[in-house]
Amino acid sequence: MNNSIRNIVCCLTAVILLATTSGCDWMFPLTSPSRATVDKQLLGYWKLPHPTKDEFAIYAVSECAKETRFAGLPGFPRGAMFANWLELNTQPYAEDVNGPYVIWPTQIGSTTYLNITRYDMERKKIATGSTAYQIMKYKITGDSLTLYSLTEDAKKRIKSRLGSSYNSADLLQEITKATEWEKGPPATRIR
Repeated sequence: MNNSIRNIVCCLTAVILLATTSGCDWMFPLTSPSRATVDKQLLGYWKLPHPTKDEFAIYAVSECAKETRFAGLPGFPRGAMFANWLELNTQPYAEDVNGPYVIWPTQIGSTTYLNITRYDMERKKIATGSTAYQIMKYKITGDSLTLYSLTEDAKKRIKSRLGSSYNSADLLQEITKATEWEKGPPATRIR
């Protein structure tokens, strides 16, 4: 397989992985982006296998505050991290037209959640709307990262209970009570 076809396959794989693991569902994050903090354990490069194929994508997780391209952007959560997937040759792929994925943890008791959204580079603000955020649970053990997504049934039940005009406290209460989480394939840290 030549390099251009391999790059296209890698690109498509990453898009599929992003679509299956990062579909946004919620109007709010669990904690405000202005209170975002970095989880040093998440920083670095992660190899994420495709859930059903013998393919993978590589993601780089970096601190927003250390990226000069984000300096001076209004409303950009400096304490957050951003995730960028890389091509096979480990050069950053062209910035997604929708802007970078901005992520930050929320810890409730011993459970750690990940708030995921986009920063709209064109409008210069964090994404907003009824489906601007995704919430996932995550666990890091050594060099392994496991992400957990709510099942579709659990999301439907939560959305039904919340209605269309909920607030972030209501969402926090519902998400932390949820018990139906699907375990994704573990990502492996690349050293």
